[in-house]
Amino acid sequence: MALTVKSRAYMRSIPITWTIRDWLWSSSLIAISLAWWCDHSAMHKDSLHERFNHEALRWETWHSYNSRLSVLDPTEHDSFTQLASMGSPIVPMVMERWSGKSHPDLPGSGPPWWLLLEKLTGEQMISDEEKLAKLPAALRGSLDPRGVVDADLERRRWLEWWKNKGASTYR
Repeated sequence: MALTVKSRAYMRSIPITWTIRDWLWSSSLIAISLAWWCDHSAMHKDSLHERFNHEALRWETWHSYNSRLSVLDPTEHDSFTQLASMGSPIVPMVMERWSGKSHPDLPGSGPPWWLLLEKLTGEQMISDEEKLAKLPAALRGSLDPRGVVDADLERRRWLEWWKNKGASTYR
């Protein structure tokens, strides 16, 4: 199919030939652009709870596929950044999700929610000394405490904190 465009500068016809592949490719680009725009413009209109659920699910999904790769930092994922930018109003939602009330198929699993809670609240449930105390003495001086993780203890401490202090502070 040929398309003729008149150039204003020279007032002459310039033949442009489009193949079926060109039409499909350009319409695909337009469709992808519109889908991206609709998705991102809708994100600004959704409630905080809907935005939280969207980003939390993205972070959980990413973590379930990548948690065994030690080179990936879960705090560098886009969803972590989005969640952190929502601020302290999402603390109750994080605690509900992490305690397994809203997702009974994921109790105690998923991404390291304590990293998000530390960023949102400024609290740290396990000190660096406590993390290293569980290791053999020969390893204590050579490891960075940020790399030592006790997910079960983190979860227990955060749930205890929520029960004793956090729920009254952040609800």
